[in-house]
Amino acid sequence: MRDMIRICGMFAVLTAMAGCGDGGPPMAPVAGTVTYNDSPLEGASVIFMPDSGQPATGTTDAGGRFTLNTSGESGAVLGPGKVAITAVEQLIVVEGREPTAHELANMSRSLIPEKYGHPVTSGLTAEVRDDEENEFTFDLSGPPIKRSETAPKQAEGAQEEA
Repeated sequence: MRDMIRICGMFAVLTAMAGCGDGGPPMAPVAGTVTYNDSPLEGASVIFMPDSGQPATGTTDAGGRFTLNTSGESGAVLGPGKVAITAVEQLIVVEGREPTAHELANMSRSLIPEKYGHPVTSGLTAEVRDDEENEFTFDLSGPPIKRSETAPKQAEGAQEEA
């Protein structure tokens, strides 16, 4: 969980540092598929961290397909980069108040090995080019996914709105 929070924070800082607007680095459309143990991985977040420039993100659909976007624009910055993929199941929902430390620690769990969630440890790379189709397949493997069979649990003590 801490690694996911760290990655989200790192993404936010990089996004803020890179700025926005026209005249940015050249980009190209990027799409692909993520599988886990040979099955499409639905609801996974894909982050492409180019060696230079702003990161691009996408989310997989039921077929494991994704497209990348950079600051709301379709595509990713040209060049090589590292890829991180996370797939998280929410276990606890807290509404109307700040979650406790215990709730934060148990709010969600990773459905795939955590190594894939960091661009340094994932071992996943891609190179976005402007002269060819940028279609990437990431075949992940690990222990079987055991999704919860119930909806996320509502945390106790949530304040009711008047």
